[in-house]
Amino acid sequence: MLSGDFLDQASDLLSFIRTPGGQGAFGGLQVVLCGDFMQLPPVQATNLAFQAEVWQQLKFHHFSLCSNFRQAEDAEFKDLLRELRLGRLSLESFRSISQEPLEGTSYPKIVSTNREVEAVNCERLESLPGEEYVFHAQDEMEKHAPAVKAAMDNLIVPKELRLKVGCVVMLLVNLRQPDRCKTLSPAARDPWD
Repeated sequence: MLSGDFLDQASDLLSFIRTPGGQGAFGGLQVVLCGDFMQLPPVQATNLAFQAEVWQQLKFHHFSLCSNFRQAEDAEFKDLLRELRLGRLSLESFRSISQEPLEGTSYPKIVSTNREVEAVNCERLESLPGEEYVFHAQDEMEKHAPAVKAAMDNLIVPKELRLKVGCVVMLLVNLRQPDRCKTLSPAARDPWD
């Protein structure tokens, strides 16, 4: 979820870059926004996306996605997720998620802050045997306004990625691997090899 302030700033930045005088929402680009307003609100936000000034300027066509394809094969899990989303967890669902994990099984740990995520990830990476591989980001951009450089500098994507064989990697976007003839998606949860 993103804040209304962020949406306004993104529109202003694109308008500044794309149009003389910075006129027009998102610099005249077509915008597709996807989201679920029943999820957690943005952290430290003073307003929500639909409360942004630019929201009123855009003539959105609204579409509601009603079918859950990701959990289509697991009705019990799908129902549990729906209950959590609506904030109405049944006693049966509460008991099912309160069970201790099976010994030797690795489950994602949900924490509140990026700092906690980093600490958990470092701890789990250190516990794996073998050599550590370090990958450095290579971000490139043409000369743009200082605001663009500032936006690039403030991305939450790490400049350095440390991995070991066997560590679990969660993708934030789809990744096409031509040599493997498959696309990895954020839904995939495969150990890195």
